[in-house]
Amino acid sequence: MKHTKILLTFIFFIGISQLSFSQGTATKADSTSPPTPIEGTCYARSETPDKFIIEEKQKMVEEAKTQEKYIPAEYDTIRQQVLIRQSYDKMVTYEAEFDTIMMEVQIKDKSKVIEEKYRTVFEADKINTPKGGGKEKGRWQTIRIKDCNSPNPKDCEMRKWVADKSEYNITTKEVFIQASWADTVESGATVKIPKIIQTKPARIEKIFVPAEYETIEKVALRKHARRIMVEIPPKYKTVKTKKLIEKGGKPIWVEVMCPASLNEIVISQVQLALKGRKVYKGAISGVLDKSTLTALEKFQKNNSLPVGKLNKQTIEALGFNYSIFKKPMN
Repeated sequence: MKHTKILLTFIFFIGISQLSFSQGTATKADSTSPPTPIEGTCYARSETPDKFIIEEKQKMVEEAKTQEKYIPAEYDTIRQQVLIRQSYDKMVTYEAEFDTIMMEVQIKDKSKVIEEKYRTVFEADKINTPKGGGKEKGRWQTIRIKDCNSPNPKDCEMRKWVADKSEYNITTKEVFIQASWADTVESGATVKIPKIIQTKPARIEKIFVPAEYETIEKVALRKHARRIMVEIPPKYKTVKTKKLIEKGGKPIWVEVMCPASLNEIVISQVQLALKGRKVYKGAISGVLDKSTLTALEKFQKNNSLPVGKLNKQTIEALGFNYSIFKKPMN
């Protein structure tokens, strides 16, 4: 039994030694030499990022409580018909109805009639003629003489008497001229004369008048206002926290942009992407200066990317096509 324990202890230490040796070899290889070279690919030393997991927890922001709640009264609207007037019978009198028709009547023998002739005469009576034979009414009118060059304006004026126009009252009257005998229409002729006939006789009828109602609205209390105690449950909010699961800072080799590909256009695009993510506040200069590198490292740490250098993972995390970016410009 004792030998068995010694053997197991020896095997355990041998396993630990081999594991430590293999880890040390891998670390040394990662930190001292780049990976297998590929034509047109550049590598640089970088550091592994800190690895986090996002944990969500429910944090109580308000405790449960009992609160008094006021419930207002509830009402119903009731529509109701109210009698305004009872039904009754009334007597209605209708007058007789008549119509006028034209009747054709035959005339007897022709006869003599006296035909009188008149003429319309117009008479005019002057209204504004002065009584007693006085002068006609009028006024003096001042007229200026044309082409008068006298320095005295009075020499270029003359006066003219203008009489008022007479006014007349026109009346008409009929004056008898002569009377003569004239024959009526010939015998056997007919004429149309109007005749009034009754179409409906006068009558009295009894009519039923229905009752009249009016719709009114009344508000009726359904539930009284009241106060009740209600239980208000606690309120929570989701809080996200980053939990470190692996510490970074270990040296690694990563694929980076070659110097021939780091032109002004590529760097400007990177600066614009960093500015859009609120980590870069500098100018879009196209120069990979200190402020750009600081913003780049901040973005890499926030997104668990290899820290340092403009590497492939960072380019793709910014939303760009790395294969297009790494091609050198002609």
